[in-house]
Amino acid sequence: MKNQTQRAALAVLVCLLAVSCSKSKQADSKSQSKNSNSSEPAVELKVKWTLGKKNVQRMAIVSKVDMGSGRQQATDMSWDYSLNTSKQLDTGGHEVELEFLTTKMEAKAGDRVYMSFDSAHDDGKDKKDPITPALRKMVGGKLRYILNADNKVERLDGYDDFMVRIARGSKNSEVLKGMFSQDTLKHLCGWTDVLPDHPVRPGDTWKYAMNMNLYGMANMTIDGKFTFINWEDHGGHKCVKLDFDGTISGKGGGAAPFTIEKGRMHGSSWFDPEQGVGIASDNDQTMTINVKQRGNSMSQQIIQNVTTTLVE
Repeated sequence: MKNQTQRAALAVLVCLLAVSCSKSKQADSKSQSKNSNSSEPAVELKVKWTLGKKNVQRMAIVSKVDMGSGRQQATDMSWDYSLNTSKQLDTGGHEVELEFLTTKMEAKAGDRVYMSFDSAHDDGKDKKDPITPALRKMVGGKLRYILNADNKVERLDGYDDFMVRIARGSKNSEVLKGMFSQDTLKHLCGWTDVLPDHPVRPGDTWKYAMNMNLYGMANMTIDGKFTFINWEDHGGHKCVKLDFDGTISGKGGGAAPFTIEKGRMHGSSWFDPEQGVGIASDNDQTMTINVKQRGNSMSQQIIQNVTTTLVE
């Protein structure tokens, strides 16, 4: 059970990173961009926060891990969370409150389901796995994001209380801290850092690079390029469609050091410039994780799909 939990936790971590908007070390998109020859007017892609307005987002993660010898582990996880603009700051920034509304996760080894939880149909009974209690306690958990005038996260308030809430009574608090580190949770508050810092038109490209330290587990890097593909109607919104293509790499220490190799990520995102909100994203990732433990080496092939959707 311990190894299965660690593998599920690692899969969730990589998924969260793959869809994230990083706060750290983003490439200067203006100096590393390539303009197209399009005659269409350029448009500014900027997140807009409206006081009192609440958006509900859904993130869904499907991960399959090849364990070798025909064995496969599958993880299916999703959660809904709201983002409510609660205050406009004198600095020109905003205070945004995030609340987790629902959580759902199922993990299988072959055809055997060894973990299953759905907060919408929760019987309240304690399960033997260490992740279910934390998922249950996530519902109703809140965080406050302090954004500057450029929509960058300057501070995350309420994190310690959130971790006490979900980790109370758990013997796996370190695993939970790795899954829900401050840097990881900062990614849930919008699209700002993947958007260009200058107006763009169809055909324009810009580079994106992100480095992140995960508490006690790994150093991760995503490096790639965004392309403004076209204008497209999506979910009833007039959207800019952005494609991303890049690489994922990383390594971790501890009792079971590992490296992430041959990592690739490709996907699309849809952003509504008029409303200043991300409508959806759909990303595929593949990678190989090489683990060393007690003198033994093991390689795991991972295939993942991560989607985000504006629910309301």
